[in-house]
Amino acid sequence: MNEIHQRVAEDIPVLTVCDREGDFYEFFSNAADLGENFLIRLVQNRMVDDGKKIFHELHQSPVAGSMVVRMGRNPKEHIPARNVKMDYHYKEVVVHCPKRRTEKHIREKLVLTAIYVHESGKKEPNGFC
Repeated sequence: MNEIHQRVAEDIPVLTVCDREGDFYEFFSNAADLGENFLIRLVQNRMVDDGKKIFHELHQSPVAGSMVVRMGRNPKEHIPARNVKMDYHYKEVVVHCPKRRTEKHIREKLVLTAIYVHESGKKEPNGFC
């Protein structure tokens, strides 16, 4: 991310997208220091400021909107291609630096917007956070 930040002109917006391997606090802190936008598929069910876990907070938040997504077929599961209505939720959360991290350059806490997307009517843990 640092290299991209140095190479891209300031007036060009950059969005870094990572799968679960990008779900670590140091990455979030570095992105915040650089003023970069990022979208990460979470794997860590972090504690947020109110003492609850982030997945619980998202599952309890109201539906903010819906969209239709075209899903390709899955031949292994014998599922044909289809249009799927997806609901999304979002919530601003405060996450704290893990206690094991003592580096001074890592922020103590971060305010992040967490997003949860799932198939309408199926509010279960296999959605995307």
